[in-house]
Amino acid sequence: MKWGLLLVISAALAVFGVVVLTQLEKEPSYEGISFSEWMTLYPSNPDRASFAIRAMGKEALPFIRRDLRARDTKFDLWLRAKLRQQNWLDWNSLSAFRRNVNGIQGCAELGTNAEAALPELEALLSHDLRMRREVVSAMMRTGTAGSFFLLRAFTNATYPSEIKAEVTGALQLMFWIPNSPDPTPTIRYLLNQLDITTPSVRRDAAEALGWIRQLPAVCIPALGTLISDADVEVRRAAVVSLGRFGAGTKTHSEPLVRRAFDDSDLSVRTAATNALGRLYPPPPVDYE
Repeated sequence: MKWGLLLVISAALAVFGVVVLTQLEKEPSYEGISFSEWMTLYPSNPDRASFAIRAMGKEALPFIRRDLRARDTKFDLWLRAKLRQQNWLDWNSLSAFRRNVNGIQGCAELGTNAEAALPELEALLSHDLRMRREVVSAMMRTGTAGSFFLLRAFTNATYPSEIKAEVTGALQLMFWIPNSPDPTPTIRYLLNQLDITTPSVRRDAAEALGWIRQLPAVCIPALGTLISDADVEVRRAAVVSLGRFGAGTKTHSEPLVRRAFDDSDLSVRTAATNALGRLYPPPPVDYE
């Protein structure tokens, strides 16, 4: 029993020493407080910690990326379990999960200055579903560069539906919020995807255009070309997206949507009916 305790203590001290040396090495600081210490303060004082992280700027980025890459080994998990049995102090702050959360928060604060961390955010998105909303939000804040990573996640068939749902929500919001990025590069990329021979690529691009709902003057004609696509899923996605552009575009969208009423597939005709309803929403009800 005593030897077991000594083994746990030795292992704990070794791990603690490595973590401390790693976290304190050449870290940027603000008001004499290091980046890691500010991240520890973040939950209790988010406004002040946020200001500090932004003040450190890109100097903090290598350490943010380090935290995003953190992963618990089986030994790490075993060690913390043993420490809890010995009624030691809570070492959860050293867990990979806690460090991942710190990295995500750091990216969100740096915004477009965190573009270089997008590969780490992408890897974390598929690694731990618990953080999917926070990861997607941080990607969204990186601007145009983040939009391409979001689109890659949107079109990744191996991702579970929970991730696609979060990414869809981000695509709906990111070009409509204050200080949103210029949608032109993203739209141009999606328009090019409409010409790819793989049907699933064309379908996903058409869906994404409908969620983003920007630059209708170029997007609506491009979606209209898909009304006669050979693939039924592509045709349905195009019709649905035309409807999502809303009543303000009905002059140009309606003729294209009505063409889909002659489609041989029932699901496309149903999508056309629903799209027309979006182009002509019912007037608000006056209860007085």
